[in-house]
Amino acid sequence: MILMLITRKSLINILKEKNCVEDVQAIYALSAVGVDWAYKMTDSWFKDGEIGYYLMQKDFGNFAQCKDVKMEIVNNKTDLEPKFCRFSMQLGNNPALLSLGLCLPSSCTTPKNNELLRTPYNISDIFSSKIECEFERPFWKSKAAIAAFVVSCIFFLLVLIGTFLDLIGAEETAAKFFICFSFKTNANNVLNTQHSKNSIQCLHGIRAITIMWVVLGHTYSDTPGYISNILQKMTTINNLAFQAISAATVSVDTFFVLSGFLTTLLFLINIQKLRPKVFILYYLHRVIRLTPVFAIVLMIEICFVKFIPYGPYSVERDDFVKTCESSWWKHLLFIHNFFSAKVLEVKK
Repeated sequence: MILMLITRKSLINILKEKNCVEDVQAIYALSAVGVDWAYKMTDSWFKDGEIGYYLMQKDFGNFAQCKDVKMEIVNNKTDLEPKFCRFSMQLGNNPALLSLGLCLPSSCTTPKNNELLRTPYNISDIFSSKIECEFERPFWKSKAAIAAFVVSCIFFLLVLIGTFLDLIGAEETAAKFFICFSFKTNANNVLNTQHSKNSIQCLHGIRAITIMWVVLGHTYSDTPGYISNILQKMTTINNLAFQAISAATVSVDTFFVLSGFLTTLLFLINIQKLRPKVFILYYLHRVIRLTPVFAIVLMIEICFVKFIPYGPYSVERDDFVKTCESSWWKHLLFIHNFFSAKVLEVKK
């Protein structure tokens, strides 16, 4: 463990903006004399006593308390609002080893400049540090979000039309196109438990077990990363029962095997009928099946997800969105496996 003592005072001293430092110091002075709103604001910071000599630790303070503060006059300013910020320290490009929550006045934060440190808080030129603050992101000011919302509305309208035509039993050629989007028809297909006599029934059991494993892994795999003192994570991940979660990353390999097996089986069954033209249609069919759903998932991640998070971990969610924004086309063309894994890393 690296010996490091980080206090509130030490962080205030390295804030970049002079007005920001003066406002924070004024808030602490008001807190010291018992001003209620100022005390609530300073109390929502990380606790000095809990940080102590731990480097690998997370203490986000009290996010809700910070956001609920109604600030009054500070240095003759009446328009200040509380902003939740996060101080983080990391080793190289690795995830943050230390994350601390701060409640700063809006004079300290701007959307275009989230790095608020006057000088890097470096240790032996190995560790780097920064402060990032959450800020308002109006949904209707994002062109990408508006475009994605319009596309979503079109899909929703197609579902409504298709479901209505399906319920009234329309059989016209045009109606059949819309019925492809029918909620009734698609729900019946998804929930139907009947199978053909030529199906391999054991594969259904393998799918069921695997999907439960995937859900289990996704539910608990990130939990150790949110433990306040990350050193406790070592005890958790070494537990025998946790190995099912630690090894859950390979659970999706089962679906790769099943997909390859079924594709090969269908190919061998129809090999006598296959001609060059059929080969092209064979691959085209796979692309048409996968691409629309995959594109919708990417659209949701890039255009909507950044407006959803609200809490101390919203900054971390932004990192995932930035990754998709920079490499979405590689995934949509199914060529991401031909690129270095670094293309998936978020630029710090």
